[in-house]
Amino acid sequence: MTRKKALVAAAAVTLVVAAAIGAWALGTGHATYFGDSFHAPMKRLIAGKIGRFLVFRSEFELRDDQKKKIFDIIKAHKQEIIPLADTMLEKRTKLREAILRRPTDEQAVREAATSLSASLVDASILAAKLVAQARSVLTEDQWRCILNYRKGEDKAVHTWLEHLRM
Repeated sequence: MTRKKALVAAAAVTLVVAAAIGAWALGTGHATYFGDSFHAPMKRLIAGKIGRFLVFRSEFELRDDQKKKIFDIIKAHKQEIIPLADTMLEKRTKLREAILRRPTDEQAVREAATSLSASLVDASILAAKLVAQARSVLTEDQWRCILNYRKGEDKAVHTWLEHLRM
C-alpha cells in the first residue's frame, strides 16, 4: 500500500511540477508565481493539499481489522504490483531524461510518453480491481469520505488552473 501511495504521490507531484514549469515557461515569471507571498498560487495549492489530507486522515477512521483486510488485498496482488511499479518508475525516468535532454528531441519525448501511458493504462486497470476489492471492506461513510477528499483535490487543481489562465 505504501508503494502504491508513493506512486500516486509521485504522479501528482510530477503533474504539479510539470504544470508549474509550463506556466513559468509561458511567461508568468517566477517572481510572481513563486513569490514570497503566501498567496502565491503554488504555495496555496500545496498548503491546501496538506490541509485537506490532514482533515481526511482525521475523519477517515480506518479500523485495525479494515487495515488488515486491505493489507491482505494488496499483499495478494503483490506479484502484479511490484513489476508494474518497477516498469512505471523506469519509464517515468526515461521520460524525464527525454524532457531534460538538450537539444530537445520531440520524437524521443513522444516515444517515452507513449510508453509510460501504456503502463499507466495497465496500472489503472489494476488499481480499479484493488479499489473494488478494498471498497467492500469500507463503510459507506468511509467511502464518502474518500470521494469528498478527491472532490476537494480536484476542485483545488481546477482553481489553480483557473488562476494560471488569468
